[in-house]
Amino acid sequence: LVGSEMCIRDRKLMAERNSSFKNKTIDFDKMSDEEVIDCLVAIKGVGEWTAQMFLIFNLFRQDIFSPKDLALINSIKKNYLMESVGKVEIERLTKKWSPYNSIACLLLWESVENQIFFKDHK
Repeated sequence: LVGSEMCIRDRKLMAERNSSFKNKTIDFDKMSDEEVIDCLVAIKGVGEWTAQMFLIFNLFRQDIFSPKDLALINSIKKNYLMESVGKVEIERLTKKWSPYNSIACLLLWESVENQIFFKDHK
């Protein structure tokens, strides 16, 4: 696999990402969530989901939710007994969970990973 086209492309992407930060001082701690996302998605191969994960797991931002994360959507469906989850439902829930959306993500991921779902819907 070392010489494969995919590995070559991945090495080029990694080099490009590295050069994006080389000789630059970026103080993510002083940036808003949106500014960090914009900064990261400007790097080829980095999307919004990756930037959101960076905010949660590297910068420990507490109010981040990744609305297109399939595991989160599936966990919401199971825990809230919903047939479908769209933008409106996610906005309603994340508004309730704010300013702790990152914690909600962790709990929802844990729930779906371990197949433990809230059952008491009285």
